[in-house]
Amino acid sequence: MDILLRFLTRTMIANQKERQLSEARRNQADIMQFDNWQTMRWDHKLAGREASRLDPYRYCPSKKG
Repeated sequence: MDILLRFLTRTMIANQKERQLSEARRNQADIMQFDNWQTMRWDHKLAGREASRLDPYRYCPSKKG
């Protein structure tokens, strides 16, 4: 009985960690998507539709790698 209980506890903890990890990945993806959208919006506002198509970093010095 003790072994079964220990196994179930370990499994629950592992599942919980996996859930937290996948949620963190999802949040990170959302943040990156939002960041891209903001940059595009900034470019469009500043230099029209051509800016992000030609060079997304040209008009946004803070984003240069």
